[in-house]
Amino acid sequence: YEEILRLDSQSSRAWLNRGVSLHCRGRFDDAVASYNRALKLEPRDWRGWFNKGLSLHFLRQYQGAIECYDSALELNPQNARVWTNKGASLQCQGQFENAIGCYDRALQADPRAIAAWHNRADSLTSLHRFEEALASRHRALRLEPMAGRGWLTNSKTPIARGQGMLNSLARSL
Repeated sequence: YEEILRLDSQSSRAWLNRGVSLHCRGRFDDAVASYNRALKLEPRDWRGWFNKGLSLHFLRQYQGAIECYDSALELNPQNARVWTNKGASLQCQGQFENAIGCYDRALQADPRAIAAWHNRADSLTSLHRFEEALASRHRALRLEPMAGRGWLTNSKTPIARGQGMLNSLARSL
C-alpha cells in the first residue's frame, strides 16, 4: 500500500486497506491513523468507521469505538457485524442491557450472526439471566454445531451444570 500511496496519496481505498493490514499485524494505533486519513478523504465510507472502531476496541478505547460504530450505522444501519461489534464494546464497558439491544438488532439484520448469539449469551450470563443465555447459546450451536467455544461456554452456564455440562464437554472433544 505504501507504493500506491506514494503514487496517489488521495486514495481513500489505499488508506483503508493499509489500515486493515496494520490492524492485522497488531499495529492498532497506526491502523487508526490510516483510517483517519481514509475518512478525511471519504467520510461517508461505513467501512472506514467500522474498521476504525475495531482498532479502537482492540486498544480498549471502547467509547471511541462505539462512536465509530454509530457513524458506521448511520451509513449502513442494517449491518449485523457493526451492531455486533458495537454490542461487544458496550459489553466491555459493563453495559450489558445496551449490548443485548445491539445483538438483537444484529440478529434482526442477520438471524445467522453466530457471534451475536454467543455475545448475547455472554451478556445475559453477566446479568444472571441464565435460561435466556442458554437459549441464545443453543441457537448459536444449532447454527454452528462444531464450534468449540459454544460447547465450552455452554458448559459454564450454571443452569447447564451437572449432566448437561458433561454432555457439552463430551461434544467439544
